[in-house]
Amino acid sequence: MSGPTLLLIDDAPADRALATRELLRHLPTAIVQEVGDPQALEAALGGPAPDAVVTDYRLRWSDGLAVVRAVKAGWGDCPVVMFTDSGSEEVAVAALKAGADDYVVKSARPGLGLARAVEGALARARARRREAADERERERLVAALRQALDARDAFLQAASHELRNPLNSLVLQLEALARIPELRRSEAVRLRVARARTFVDGLVAIIEDLIDMAQLGAGALELEPEPLDLVAVTREAVGALGEELRRQGCEVRLEAPAALEGRWDRRRLGQVIRSLLSNAVKFAPGRPIDVRLSAGPGAVTIGVEDRGIGVAPADQERIFGRFERAVSERHHAGFGLGLWIARELVTAMGGGIELASVPGQGSTFTVTLPRAAAADPPGGGA
Repeated sequence: MSGPTLLLIDDAPADRALATRELLRHLPTAIVQEVGDPQALEAALGGPAPDAVVTDYRLRWSDGLAVVRAVKAGWGDCPVVMFTDSGSEEVAVAALKAGADDYVVKSARPGLGLARAVEGALARARARRREAADERERERLVAALRQALDARDAFLQAASHELRNPLNSLVLQLEALARIPELRRSEAVRLRVARARTFVDGLVAIIEDLIDMAQLGAGALELEPEPLDLVAVTREAVGALGEELRRQGCEVRLEAPAALEGRWDRRRLGQVIRSLLSNAVKFAPGRPIDVRLSAGPGAVTIGVEDRGIGVAPADQERIFGRFERAVSERHHAGFGLGLWIARELVTAMGGGIELASVPGQGSTFTVTLPRAAAADPPGGGA
């Protein structure tokens, strides 16, 4: 296996011979190409890049700083070691600023110091090339991952829309069945229809979550802020979950002023509140849920408190992650998207969401929203 190719630039033949002999003594596999005049240097610079360059500082036709600049201009990352009889600190600083990798002072026995400097420069150059290759590979993998995620989100969105259409038709059919007088008189049939509707509603909710995940992941979420009363929107959200609340035996106790006006996206605001309520029902069935609405300077606060199993401190940040849950999916169904979507929506509206929880005692989710939506221009709030 051949060693490194070294370009040695020095206009003193005796110094070149000494440096070559000492370099080969310590780097026996190296190939040393000697350059002693400007024509040889010009020819060398026009050829393939060596593994490293060793140049004297004082040259009859130029100086080592010009050589360093020429090497860096033509061969980029090729390491350069300045080798000179000048021990001036000013020269050393100038060489390093010009791009030299190291600076070695000539002595009566220069070889070991020069060889070590060259070896060090070669090692650093190899490390830089590995780092550059690793960075290129990282960028390639990131681009491939981004492309895969984009394809996944596009597929989920398309597939979810295709699944939602037949489910919507099924919902209409179940509603029609529930209104047939003959079937309504049969308690068994009525319960079966109600149970089927529950299953279908669960599938619709999962599909809606997947669509939201795809839109949020693609940055395609669009808010439509309008003047709203937060108290009214909250009451609507509670009403929309009425059947689930009754089925699970959860009473919602609302503590709020007569009205809280602001500008928000009605659908997304209601979705956040429903998500927090559904989370409370899931983990605290049969227990009351307290919803508190309040206002501060330029912002409103929504608090949803349950008395369920709570969340361990180590899990309180993790549960806001995509596909994350604080408990086993064997005990609670779902994809683990609800809280992630809720936080993404709150963030998109310019707000924040926090969790305070004690295991075994319950959890309180607190949402803070500006009274003017994040998408509004300055001064656009109500």
